[in-house]
Order: sequence, then structure tokens, then C-alpha cells
Amino acid sequence: MTEQPVPAWRFWHPLRFWKVIVILLVFNVAFQLLGVGFREGLGLSFFTTGVASGLAGVLGIGTVFFLANKQRKAE
Repeated sequence: MTEQPVPAWRFWHPLRFWKVIVILLVFNVAFQLLGVGFREGLGLSFFTTGVASGLAGVLGIGTVFFLANKQRKAE
């Protein structure tokens, strides 16, 4: 039997979906806490919640893509 091709939007294919959600959640919480630390602790107002969310999203998706590619090559 041949395997069904994986749709392009499922870039996380070999990873379980719950792992993707956990990775994105961890990045988002970490960057929100980092942003609060910059704003409240150091007085740097450039690190807004939008910047924190954007960085968390980009780095989270990049990490998921990297881990999925690594697992695809291992199979």
C-alpha cells in the first residue's frame, strides 16, 4: 500500500499535534514573561505584548518545523 501524501499545511507531520501546541504555549508564556521583565524591571517599553507574541510565534513555528524535519530524516 502506498501512503497518502501529507498536505502542505501540516508542516508538523511526524510530530503529534499536542506537542506542537505545547511548544507554542511554552514559547508564548516565556516571551510574555520576558516582556514583563523588560517593561517592569528594566523600564524598556519597546518590548510590548505584540512584539512578544510575534517573536514567540516565529520562534515556536521555526522550532516545530526544525523538529519535524529532524524526525522526518530520522525515519
